[in-house]
Formats: sequence, C-alpha cells, structure tokens
Amino acid sequence: MSNEALVSLASAKNIIKHFDYKKHKLVLIYRDKDGTFYTIKDISTLSQKKILPIHDFKKTFDIAFPITHGKYGED
Repeated sequence: MSNEALVSLASAKNIIKHFDYKKHKLVLIYRDKDGTFYTIKDISTLSQKKILPIHDFKKTFDIAFPITHGKYGED
C-alpha cells in the first residue's frame, strides 16, 4: 500500500530464496494496495492469487513473518 511496495517484494524474494523448506511449509501472503490479502504461488508474477479473509489467517499459517516497508511497515 506504500510507495515502497517493490522494496517489500524484493525483501520477500530474498527470504524465499534462503527459506528452509525442509523444516517449514511456506505460505506466501500478498496484501494488495486496496488492503485485500491473497495467498499466492509465485512472488515474481503474483500469480494464482486467492483471496484470504483475515478470519482465515489462523487456518492458513501458525507464524507470520511480515515483510512490509514504508508507510504501513517500519514507518
């Protein structure tokens, strides 16, 4: 939602590259500029987006690692 959305995507790509897939299952969540959350399969193309309602977060993942820069992140 901020002007640093591309920085957030670059950070996510770096984490995905070094993620330990043998120990954990990775679920990619993308927040669109309108505030809608999606699960996605590919961070590069944001493909296969499926809306993820906030009330389904607990069903989807146990631990979140937010990677958000800018206005709604570290600001």
